[in-house]
Amino acid sequence: MTCGTVYPGVSITAAFIFLIGNAYTIITNWVPPKQFGNPGLAWFLIPVISFCVLGFSALWLVGFLTKASRRKNKQKEEFVLRRHPKFDWTEGGGKDEGLVLVHETINLCWQSVNMDGLMNFENGNRGSESYQL
Repeated sequence: MTCGTVYPGVSITAAFIFLIGNAYTIITNWVPPKQFGNPGLAWFLIPVISFCVLGFSALWLVGFLTKASRRKNKQKEEFVLRRHPKFDWTEGGGKDEGLVLVHETINLCWQSVNMDGLMNFENGNRGSESYQL
């Protein structure tokens, strides 16, 4: 990006409008409806279940981040995302000819972070000079 093309006021205004729009739906869930008669479910049951699902997912995320941090510190492994894209040429000729993403395989795995002494295959030298064969 070039200097002067990003206006922070626009981003702040858009975020504020998004906050107000979403806060309205959250607040209106907690206002009891004015009904005549006895409803089948309690009026607050759906918002409570929704917040329980959000709370459980947040706890799950915090637990996974804690486990990943502990595994990185103790076993020297980190959780990585590997992508293997497959491209193919577009059909037909013309100015729109080029590569198109056909398929992408995504692997989630634990990878070792301790790479001292291994060969650097890109330029043929060792990763650390203290290790000699």
